[in-house]
Amino acid sequence: MIGRDEPDLVLFQQELVNALGSEHSPEQIIETLEKNPELKSFRNYISTFDVDMVQVANELVHKWGKH
Repeated sequence: MIGRDEPDLVLFQQELVNALGSEHSPEQIIETLEKNPELKSFRNYISTFDVDMVQVANELVHKWGKH
């Protein structure tokens, strides 16, 4: 179960959803995540994010996410 055993992953997922829900450009979203000191252990993973993928995810969060 993710949660108690994976607090870093839970934090990453929360920060990712928050960033994707912002009005920032995909490039700014990636930069924000990469610069977040709490996500240091995920920087290598974040650096693999494709700008187009982030754009689509951003659109989906805005369309289907809770307001």
